[in-house]
Amino acid sequence: MQNPFTLRVYDKDFNFKGFIGDPRTVVATPRYNAAGTLRIDLPAAHPQLANMSADGARVVCHYYDEQLLSGPVTSIVGTGPTATAVIAFYVDDDFRILENTLAYPVPANAVTAQTAENYTASGAAETVFKNLVTANLVPRQPMRVTVASSTG
Repeated sequence: MQNPFTLRVYDKDFNFKGFIGDPRTVVATPRYNAAGTLRIDLPAAHPQLANMSADGARVVCHYYDEQLLSGPVTSIVGTGPTATAVIAFYVDDDFRILENTLAYPVPANAVTAQTAENYTASGAAETVFKNLVTANLVPRQPMRVTVASSTG
């Protein structure tokens, strides 16, 4: 049976490092309007082990042709004797950034200087949302956040 998952590995600078072929186990838990999780179990001799273990490693997971989630490797756990060891990599979905960042009604003002109760904008939903995310998340995140251009 063909593996329905395509797993791409990137470094902390978003440079493509390779595909994960033949994982022992893939457990993906997508969540609607919430951050999903991913666990990838690899044998200790897997060729992508070094890339997955590197500081800032990231994974993009597709299920068939649809992107399921993407995010950084947040935890690594090894089990078993050396000859048959399995390394579990845990990935947290990038959606967690939306869950963990407070959006200001007036993004340019400090939280103590908000002059409106709600954020108000009009236009195509995608454009309005991406503008709100860009104004609130990009300047206040300790990590690099990039918002794609709007198509709407």
